[in-house]
Amino acid sequence: APASPPYDPSYSFFISAATAAYQQFPVLLSTARLLALLLCPLIAAACIFLLLLRGLSVRAAGVATAVGAACAALLLCDSMYVYEVTFVPGFAAACAVAAASARATGGAGRVASASLLAALLAAGLRPWWAGTHDSPGYPGGVYYHGGNVRVASIVGRWIGGAGAAAPPGTPLDYDDTGVRTAYAIGGDMRTALPFLWNGDGPAVDYERRWIASADPDDGDAPEALALDFAFPQGGHRPDRPLYLVLHGISGGSDEPFTRDFCARANAANSTAVVINARGLHDTHVRGKNLFHGARVEDTDAAARVLRELVGPAGMLAAVGFSMGGIVVANYVARSGTDCPLDFGVDVGGGLDMREQLNFERGRRLWQPFVAEGLREKVLAKTWRRIGDRLGEDGVLQLLRAADVQTIDRIGIVAYNSHKFDSIEHYYAEMSAMGDRVRGKNDGRIADVAVPLLVLHALDDPLITHRSMTGRGGRPGDVVRTGMGNVVLALTESGGHIGWPLGNTPWKEGWKYMSGAA
Repeated sequence: APASPPYDPSYSFFISAATAAYQQFPVLLSTARLLALLLCPLIAAACIFLLLLRGLSVRAAGVATAVGAACAALLLCDSMYVYEVTFVPGFAAACAVAAASARATGGAGRVASASLLAALLAAGLRPWWAGTHDSPGYPGGVYYHGGNVRVASIVGRWIGGAGAAAPPGTPLDYDDTGVRTAYAIGGDMRTALPFLWNGDGPAVDYERRWIASADPDDGDAPEALALDFAFPQGGHRPDRPLYLVLHGISGGSDEPFTRDFCARANAANSTAVVINARGLHDTHVRGKNLFHGARVEDTDAAARVLRELVGPAGMLAAVGFSMGGIVVANYVARSGTDCPLDFGVDVGGGLDMREQLNFERGRRLWQPFVAEGLREKVLAKTWRRIGDRLGEDGVLQLLRAADVQTIDRIGIVAYNSHKFDSIEHYYAEMSAMGDRVRGKNDGRIADVAVPLLVLHALDDPLITHRSMTGRGGRPGDVVRTGMGNVVLALTESGGHIGWPLGNTPWKEGWKYMSGAA
């Protein structure tokens, strides 16, 4: 389908300039916050060193104290930093700043320093007694239901090798010191750095084929869905698994980590098929049913076509990354025993996205970057359709949205008001555990009828670890639901779609998560 005509709302120069500021300021602020968290230990150490110098003026000592105290407060209060290295460095920095400040400012400064230390400790300890420190409360490892003999065998071969066993809770090798990148400290760095040094990923030759959508909302005018096939050298091998690959929230078959997986699948003599979400990458939407994360009908249409191609004896697995992982898990849960897949793999996607509404750190620090990508790669093609339904005010709100949740509230919930009552309803519908009520009803996650691997890092700064289990839940609660087909592989570190490896991670790409899948 041809691209729709450009949408040209009649905004004044002042409104356009203000909109540009709305778009850029959250991104710049998030960048500054991430840099501050990264540099805090170094800045605090420098302030302590200055305060220990003799002859420092009172004014300079006051500045060094204020800056050092702010850094110590950040180290004490940031849940991701505390999860990585405990509260000890922040507590030590606070004590050192207070002591050095008292030494530099004399008797009068001792009272101020003691007050400063007390205030810092109160600020640092508040998240603990308020229950807002986002610590998992359980170790990383591979969790599964030992009563499911098939799943236990699969996990044993994966973790321990042929004929070996891996008891539930066995740590994953990524958390070994010699495996992960030692100088990538914290989930923020493990998320950002791979995207910087891995570049566009390996080159992959795709052959495109089109299928019709099967969403009843499309009516008599189904959308054309693009499937990009990546064949191994020598062509398709019927004796090898065929992978249906679902990309991230604003990607396509050209997404770097999607290409990484396809290249590795081809190297293992498997065919990989990427379904480009409607309207994403270089595709267009003909009707008014735009992309949203709760739609599983397009995935079902692709899976059933591929099942026909490989036949009943062929091996068909779906692998999704980030948003694609959310869709894979939701699709497998909703399909139940009618699922045409043999396996499902969710990499970096949540099982209960309702928990995202309580994940303030991710919303403040990382969602502005994702929102910018959504505007550029997803919404840019659909402004006219959005404007027809929501008007210029709706478009303006989307243009100024500072985070993904705002885009979801307007661009998806309000746009699809006939389907979703609220953002809570939308997040519940997109989640494999969206109808689960802990202690009362397991919901559709209990209907998973094929092995489903969920690979997630507990230090993921974009999608909270609570989306794996629900608030207050434990991994064992999830894997024991239904027939026990869900496997949670939770690394204690790795970031979001990161998992950098070794001392030269740029040579490894996304090897860890692709290899696990």
